[in-house]
This record gives sequence, structure tokens and C-alpha cells, in this order.
Amino acid sequence: MSLVNDAAVGAGTVVVGVDGSEHARVALDRALREAARIGVGVTAVTATTPPDLWAVELGALAPDLAEIDREVREALQKTVDDAVAAASAEGLAVPEVTLVVGAGAPADVLCRVARDAELLVVGHRGRGALASRLIGSVGLGVVVHATCPVLVVREAAPAAPS
Repeated sequence: MSLVNDAAVGAGTVVVGVDGSEHARVALDRALREAARIGVGVTAVTATTPPDLWAVELGALAPDLAEIDREVREALQKTVDDAVAAASAEGLAVPEVTLVVGAGAPADVLCRVARDAELLVVGHRGRGALASRLIGSVGLGVVVHATCPVLVVREAAPAAPS
């Protein structure tokens, strides 16, 4: 599912993590704006985790990896198309967008693709400190391990206390 040299695809672009969530859509919108501002393209990245082989060994049906890849790419393309249409409707000079589907943990895939990127943009789910420690955090993973600047985008500003 991963490109032969997906790190080369992200070089000199704004790389953005897209997972189908509203948080990722906000990150994609911001990535399109940042890329237009600095005059580079966008690389939209989705990470997939291949099914564990132990399940197949225990008799589960082997998943059709080509079908999974096709479905993931179609979903990514639809998300990107919707964001590009919205940005175009606002008058933004939309940059070229390249799609990457990489196999592996999301933070690892994003850091690999963004190795030589101008910027890496990810959404913030806002689960809180405890949940992020227990579950893990893509945002934290890329902030700690990315070799390029990272922008973690909140969906909306937190409401001020009354």
C-alpha cells in the first residue's frame, strides 16, 4: 500500500494527515491555505494498518489488500475533492494535491512522508492529557519525531468560561 519512496513525494510540500474525521478535514483546509500562501503543493496522507497475519493463520479469511487500498484511496480522494471545491469556492488559488496511502502507524507514516516537507499539518482531537497518554497521540508523535515544522490544528477555539 505504501509508495516505493513516499518520502520523496512529500519533499517540498505541505504534508497533511487525513483520516476521515472532522479534525482531519480542518487540518486539510489549513494545509491548502498554508501551501497556497508559500507556493507549494499539498501531500494528503492516510495511514493504514495491515491486518495481522495471525488471524489468517487461525482460519480467518485473508483480507483483499488491493480492495482495502482502493477503498482507502477513494475515501481520501473524496475528502480532498470536497476540500478543494470548498477552497476554490472561497477564491483560494488551490495548490496541486498528491495522495499517499502508507502502511503503518499514522505518526510513523506521516513523519516518513514529511521528512523533507515544508510543513506537516495534523488535526487535534482534543481527547485530553490522560486519554492521550493511555491511547497514544498522532499529534504528539509527529511533534516529537518529525524533521520538519509541525502545525497541530484545533477544530475550533475552545470556548471561554462564562
